[in-house]
Amino acid sequence: MTPEEREALFASYALGTLSSPDVADVERLIQSDAEAANEIESFQQIAELIAFSAPLQQQPSILRDRVLAAARRKPSVRRRLRIRIGRLLLAASMAAFLAIISIYAVNLQQDFSDLRE
Repeated sequence: MTPEEREALFASYALGTLSSPDVADVERLIQSDAEAANEIESFQQIAELIAFSAPLQQQPSILRDRVLAAARRKPSVRRRLRIRIGRLLLAASMAAFLAIISIYAVNLQQDFSDLRE
């Protein structure tokens, strides 16, 4: 493994982006190589510093108020109408399906009667 590959592997381990088999390999390396453990610790410290350098952002209180108001609001007339139309279409499609199946069954029974004669 080249020094660049080793460095990339350790940086990925510190950032938590390695797959499970690679993590196991790195952890075995840490157990057997003190220098590798020190390098990984320095990468982990760098990763922590990067995380701490990101500014914390507070969401505006107006956004929270809007979300809560929308959650408390009753469904609009338009939404209730869409729900009713959807249910009506579902019922109509089920009725049409049953009608088609019934017609097919009657025709099939008629064919059986014709074959018996």
